[in-house]
Amino acid sequence: MPPGLGARLRLLLGHLHDAFDGSRHVYPDVWVALQALDGAVLNSFPASSRRRPLARPMLARDAKIRRLQKSLSYARMSKAKLQDELNAIKSGKQSHSQNRMSPEFVAKVALSVPGASARGFEAAWQELVGIDAAGCSRRTIGRIRDAFVEVVKGIAVQRLQTLASQALTSVVSAASAPDMVLATSSAAFALGMDTSSPANSASSLPSVSPVVAMLHIHDEARLRLRSSSDLDGAFPSRSRSSNVQQHVISIHFRGLPQTRWYAELDPLADKSAKVLATSLHRLLLAVSAALAHGFANRPAGIRPWFIHILVGDGIATNQAAARIVLALVRQAGLSGMRYFLIVAKCANHQTNL
Repeated sequence: MPPGLGARLRLLLGHLHDAFDGSRHVYPDVWVALQALDGAVLNSFPASSRRRPLARPMLARDAKIRRLQKSLSYARMSKAKLQDELNAIKSGKQSHSQNRMSPEFVAKVALSVPGASARGFEAAWQELVGIDAAGCSRRTIGRIRDAFVEVVKGIAVQRLQTLASQALTSVVSAASAPDMVLATSSAAFALGMDTSSPANSASSLPSVSPVVAMLHIHDEARLRLRSSSDLDGAFPSRSRSSNVQQHVISIHFRGLPQTRWYAELDPLADKSAKVLATSLHRLLLAVSAALAHGFANRPAGIRPWFIHILVGDGIATNQAAARIVLALVRQAGLSGMRYFLIVAKCANHQTNL
């Protein structure tokens, strides 16, 4: 006799009773036979007096329930995996002293030659340590270099703001000097102006404004670049070849040392004048914002001059893009500064052509 036969028969009789409970008057013969079968099963397979141990109720083997069980199991597994990742982020490699990178090593990577291969750096570090595992991966080396570049860019912006503030201070000091006031009064007397009037006093005459000149050399190239799918750079991707705009910028003040502005390689959607003008104008706005921060404390009546010397090759697209940039600045202004644009062609490029 197979084990559990009586229990299965009693379960089947229970289902039959449930099905014919409301139809006992319609099918009296079937109901009588079920009663007789129920008595025979109870006599042949009496219920065990032993109490079964408590267990989890067995769910019906339904397809929907099985899917829900699988989904629950996958959710628990995903939760455990995410929890492990969270714990790893909270603790990090810095929790183990043997995995810490010294400040000297970080400085060595940051100050290394930019063209040095990260793969070679990784292999040299592995040979120096003398272990099978790499002590510093190429990805970590790239992150250190990227972070160092961002720090250098921030230092360049602060230097530009400091030079702008110094240029403003020197102009204001020169304008308030006695010789400058005397020269201004003499010029007003020569023009037949009444210097005794407050409206025509030396302090109300137009003063000298600071002048900043930006030498902006740009050119387009086709490079394999980790570019972006939009202008904000939110989705980095690597393409086979990208139209990249390169910028080399130096900023000059009168009587002060020049400084550099570090610009990123700008991926272009195409080579049209509108796209090129967008790249030039966006860079111009970044430089003017830094200069405006340095000129923030300028007195009333002083309006700095911004001379933009744009140098490119001889294609007509550069000329058209420069016109668009000039129109945009005339329409929206440039951080309270007077804007002058000088477009020049690269003589070396023209000679080689």
